[in-house]
Amino acid sequence: MTVATFGPLSNYIDLLLDTICVVDEAGRFVYVSAGCEKVFGYSQEEMVGRQMTDMLHPDDLEITLRKANEVMQGEPLPYFENRYIRKDGSIAHIMWSARWAEEDKLRVAVARDISGRIRAEARQRATFAISEAAHSTQDLQELFDLIRKIVVGLIPVDSFSITLYNHGHLPEAGASSVVAYTYPATHDTRETVDPRHQLAHHILATNTSLMTHIQADPTGIANWIGVPLKAQTQALGAVLASRNDGHQNFSEPEMELLHFVSAQIAAAVERHQMMTRLHHLALYDSLTGLPNRSLFEDRMRLALARARRRNAMLSLLYIDLDRFKEVNDKFGHAIGDLLLSQVARRLEGCLRECDTVARLSGDEFVILLENVTHQSHVSKVSDKIRSSLMDEFHLESHRTSIGLSIGSALYPEHGKDMHSLMRHADGQMYKVKSRSDTGNRS
Repeated sequence: MTVATFGPLSNYIDLLLDTICVVDEAGRFVYVSAGCEKVFGYSQEEMVGRQMTDMLHPDDLEITLRKANEVMQGEPLPYFENRYIRKDGSIAHIMWSARWAEEDKLRVAVARDISGRIRAEARQRATFAISEAAHSTQDLQELFDLIRKIVVGLIPVDSFSITLYNHGHLPEAGASSVVAYTYPATHDTRETVDPRHQLAHHILATNTSLMTHIQADPTGIANWIGVPLKAQTQALGAVLASRNDGHQNFSEPEMELLHFVSAQIAAAVERHQMMTRLHHLALYDSLTGLPNRSLFEDRMRLALARARRRNAMLSLLYIDLDRFKEVNDKFGHAIGDLLLSQVARRLEGCLRECDTVARLSGDEFVILLENVTHQSHVSKVSDKIRSSLMDEFHLESHRTSIGLSIGSALYPEHGKDMHSLMRHADGQMYKVKSRSDTGNRS
């Protein structure tokens, strides 16, 4: 067999979906069928005479040369997969079947482009991997880091970032955005150094994907790719990635993959946000944003366990607002709700980070003071709260003042378990309230 043998058959060979490649002992293409341009991106004229290794993906060079040597030793190669770099810089996944023609000293091979199959398999793996990550991680940063590793396995990138709308609000509502995750981490947010802010803003504003290149430094160009992060009902943000090699442009298949991955990311983010909201609703008062009874009792149990181990003291303050019903009756429930919210903020302002204030129900609040060294500390906090809540409240166009009754309990003096301490503090609060009511009547 000679290369010229292909001449009369070339018209038929060119009809094949696969590409026929003939390579000499030195590894140069001596013949390729016309299908080569669809597979490799190069024409027949550009490939003939060219070294096969010039187009190989560098990571596949060693194994490909080893397999080529086995074929030249007379061992048929029925199925072998490797990667070539197309003319446009994108990667083609090729399945080869090859034999050695001893009389002509040529390797005759059939190349089939399996990039579509590889992408489909990669999508399936990404779907499972991201779904598993979304269910196994509790923190968004941990989730995004796992997603970034999955993306790098699909698309070679040097940087990766996720930008989200604050609070998940739609852009039409005027919501701002924040870079929720970036790799590698950068502390310099100047757009001249880090263009991801500008690119993310463009994607968020236009709700369209982009492929572009930007001067990365005086000697290099970075290629960027970005897509919107869309959930079923709304836009959540944007995903951006870049490559520092300015000559390796992103391809349309890579754009499609990033679109696909972004849909999985959006589903994972939406699920995480939903679980966060449900968790918050279960543990926090919807009106004031303070911990509810369930969360307070949980923190109380933990605080008591710490106090027992350290032989330390803690205190409970039970608070009931005076004349709250009058505010509701006079100004309406909306103003009453606003008053409760302002009371919550003032109570928080009177406490340390290690303390907890919760709304139990209606106008009743409870405070847990940890690391109490003396009863005088409890008295000082009580005085601070009393002074803060006695100041006038500005409620839209209304102004009003209220009173309050505070009862306290000290561990271990007044009880060694949560229920005993709560009962004592509640009882003390009602004694104060009774004295106040008696004084008001007289």
